[in-house]
Parts: sequence; structure tokens; C-alpha cells
Amino acid sequence: MLSPRLKKLLHDLQGGKQSALDTFWPEVSQQGAPLIERMADDAQHVLVTFLWRASEPIENVMVIGQLGAGQDFAENCMQRLLDTNLWYKTYQLRSDLRAAYALSPNDSLVPYHKVEDWLERVKTWQPDPLNPHQIVVPEQPKPLSTFELPDAPPQPWLFPRADVPAGTVEETHFYSTV
Repeated sequence: MLSPRLKKLLHDLQGGKQSALDTFWPEVSQQGAPLIERMADDAQHVLVTFLWRASEPIENVMVIGQLGAGQDFAENCMQRLLDTNLWYKTYQLRSDLRAAYALSPNDSLVPYHKVEDWLERVKTWQPDPLNPHQIVVPEQPKPLSTFELPDAPPQPWLFPRADVPAGTVEETHFYSTV
């Protein structure tokens, strides 16, 4: 599936306008990723396009997360746009979704149910370099990228409020013999 923005880019490239890609990447750097585009005929869903800008030859790029079919590699493998450095994967998602993900260039493609060494399996997973929004998950060796779609419900408890006492959160380790 190609998003409208990538369809335009493809059309420009096929029409010989090679500068289109040189214009595209600065736009993405400024706006951030993933690309989020409303659908003209469906107000409850949006097209979300994850991007990878290859700086060297790669075999594949996987979107890691519970998008699409979750653990189905075919559903989460990016495609290369023509013979460019742009890899992409577009999903049609509910417009109220909020989620975390990682990108995995040169993924091992070892199915999750066959993984024997998880630290080795997740070695190529990384936050999206085009997305500044990240969360740290204690079980993950690297942060995950996050995105929030236009109709996601507000989360007012995430921000300081004058009517709520401030405090601190500290991690404490303890051992029990119980």
C-alpha cells in the first residue's frame, strides 16, 4: 500500500524528477515520522507510513511492534521505493491509536517462537531516527519510538498540574526472604 505522499513521490521519480527525493527527506526531518495522512473516505482510520533512510546497502527493514499482523514478517517488512534509499511500510490504523515501535534494519527474520537468545534477536532493533518521541522500557536494551494519532484520547495526567502535589519517582531494589 502506498500513501498519497509516497504516490506523489513515486510519480515524480518515475517522471524523471530526481530532485523529488532530495526535497522529501528534509521535509520528513522537519515534520518527523511516521507520516500520518487522513483518508478521504474513512474518518475512523488514517494511513501511517514508517520510513527508513538507508545510508548503506541493506537487505530488509522490519517494523517491530503490534501493528499489522504483529509477528508476521510479511506484514511488517518495509519495501524499497524504486532504487532509492527510501524504505517504507504503510498501515491503515484507527485514528485514535497510540503505540510504541522499533525499526530493525537487516533484521535476522528469526520468528519469535524460535528465538533462543533474545538479546541477540533484538540487537538490530532501534528507535526510529526520524521520530524524536521515545519511551524507555526497562526490559528493552534501547528506547522505543512512540506515535499518537490525531484522535487519540487526551492524557492529562501526563503533565504537571498546579492542583496536584509534585513528587519524585525513584527506583529502589530490595530483596525479600518471604
